[in-house]
Amino acid sequence: MPRGSDQIREARQARGLTQLQLAVRAGVSVRTLQFAEGGQVSVSANKLEQIANWLDLSYEQACCVEDRVEDDELARLPWSLSRFIQTRAAPPAEAFLHDEEAVLAVVRRMRDNWKWHLDRDADDPATELFERGDRLLDESLSLYEQRYLAIWKKNPACFQLARCGGVCSGLTVVLPVTQTAYQRFRNGEISFMEISAHDIQQESQFIVLDSATDFPGSGKVPWRRMTDSLAYALFHRIAMLSRDPSADDFRMLSFGASRLNLQRLISLGFEDCQTSMPEFDFPICEFSLNGRQELDDNYANASTTIHFARLLRPFKPSVAKSAMTKRIIRAGLKTLQKLVKPPARIDVADHRYVA
Repeated sequence: MPRGSDQIREARQARGLTQLQLAVRAGVSVRTLQFAEGGQVSVSANKLEQIANWLDLSYEQACCVEDRVEDDELARLPWSLSRFIQTRAAPPAEAFLHDEEAVLAVVRRMRDNWKWHLDRDADDPATELFERGDRLLDESLSLYEQRYLAIWKKNPACFQLARCGGVCSGLTVVLPVTQTAYQRFRNGEISFMEISAHDIQQESQFIVLDSATDFPGSGKVPWRRMTDSLAYALFHRIAMLSRDPSADDFRMLSFGASRLNLQRLISLGFEDCQTSMPEFDFPICEFSLNGRQELDDNYANASTTIHFARLLRPFKPSVAKSAMTKRIIRAGLKTLQKLVKPPARIDVADHRYVA
C-alpha cells in the first residue's frame, strides 16, 4: 500500500485545519490521517485519495516520493509495454486491415481462437457459462461477422493486428463509443453484439475493449513476443482512439468471454461492474481511476452465476495494487499518445479544432 507525504500536513495547515477537522471532512479516522501525514506507515489507496481530494492535491502529490508513479515505473506495465513505448512509435502498414476480405478473415480467426481458449479450460466448471455464449454466437455467426464488418467501414482505426516476426500474431478491436452506448452496455441493457456501427465515433473518452485476441500457432514466434506484440497493438489503439486517457472522464469497458479473458482484464485493473450482458450473461468489467473494489464476499456474490463467482474468487486483487496499476497504465497511455497521435490544431478559416 502507498504512504502519505509531508504535503498533506502542509496543505492541511495552510487551510487552518486541525487533524480532527480534516479527518471528519475527508471521511477517515484521525489515526489514518496521522499515518498519512507521517509517511512512515502505509494507508489504503482509497483513504489516501479521499484525503488528497479534499485538500485539492493530486494523488501523486499526496504519495511519498518513493511511492509516486515516475517514468521508470512504466517498466511495471503489463507485457513489457514500456519497451514498445520507448522503441516503436508507429505500427507497420501491415498492422491494419485494408479490405472487407481481410476483415472477415481475421474475425473468423478470432472466433477460432475463442474456441481454443474454451477447449483449453474444458474441465473447469466455470467454462459452462462461456461455452453457452459460444454456442449462441455459432447460431448467429453471419450477424457476428457483419457487425465487425460494419464497424470497420465506419471507423477502420478500431482494428489493429499484432505483428511479430513477420506474421500476424493477434487482433485488437477497440471501440470509441457514445456515452449513451457506453452506459447502456455498463448497465447490462445491451450485449456487445448490440454495440453497432451507429454507436462508433472517431474518438471518445468512452472506450469499449471489444477484443484483444492472440493467435496461437503463428509460425514459431515465441509466446512472450506474441503477447508483447498484442499488448502494443491494444495500447496503441486506445491511445489513438481516446481523446485524453489521463483525464478524469476517461472510461473503458470490457467483458469476460473466457477464463483467460477475465484473468487478463483483472490484471490490468478492470473491476467487476456487478452486471452481465443480456442473452450471453458475460460479466462486464470497467477500468476507471475512480473505481472502487470491495474485498469481501459481496464481490463474488454479486456475480450472475455460481460459476462466475467461483471463477473470480482466486483473482481478486488488492485495492492498493489495482489503483497503482491503473495509474501506471494511464501514465503509459498518455506517454504513448504523445508519441503516436498528431496534436489538434485550430483551423483559422472556421475556428474548428482538427487533427
